[in-house]
Amino acid sequence: MEWFDGRPPVPRGGGGGAGSFYHLSFRSGSRAGGACAAAAHAYITRTEEYEGPERDDAVYTESDHMPSWVGDDAREYWDAADLFERANGRLYLSADFALPRDLPPDDQVSLAHAFALRYPGRTLCLEVRRDLLVDGLNQLPGVKCARPRGAFYVFPNITGTRRSSAEVAERLLNEAGVAALSGAAFGAHGEGYLRFSYANSEANLKKALERMRPLFESFARK
Repeated sequence: MEWFDGRPPVPRGGGGGAGSFYHLSFRSGSRAGGACAAAAHAYITRTEEYEGPERDDAVYTESDHMPSWVGDDAREYWDAADLFERANGRLYLSADFALPRDLPPDDQVSLAHAFALRYPGRTLCLEVRRDLLVDGLNQLPGVKCARPRGAFYVFPNITGTRRSSAEVAERLLNEAGVAALSGAAFGAHGEGYLRFSYANSEANLKKALERMRPLFESFARK
């Protein structure tokens, strides 16, 4: 990475010639806009319908920071996004940026890695948000939450509060400003549970956990 750490030479003296321009842009795809996450993944990796001699090959592809349930096939993650993301939700956020041609291929990959690690969008990783919410819920009095392997929801057991699912869901909304669905909405066996979505930012999930704590602590005192 010496090329990047130092003052890289700009071809043609930094004028209007080749290599003197830098490009960075972001774009997102949503269900409402008719986007398909699995198709976007195939396009970027040049697989499936986008594989062929009429297109430039993908020099390097990698999928990282994926939930454990994905396994070795990143396509499963994007298929799940297409299937489970809410109707007006964002399916993906992609970043397009130019890499210097003078940079050796290995350093181009290292530079892309460095950018991805600093890129704000990586905090949207589902596994990160899931673990944040599950760990936070398990620290609340009277709550036990298993770690799900798919979808965008957690289903914590709240029987330790000695309150009905409907009461806790209503009080969370009215007293803490946090939306949860009563488990009883899914049938009799759902009583004693709540459903939360973690399709949100880390900051909002942390704020929700902070707002919920006083209510659950009050349940423990009564």
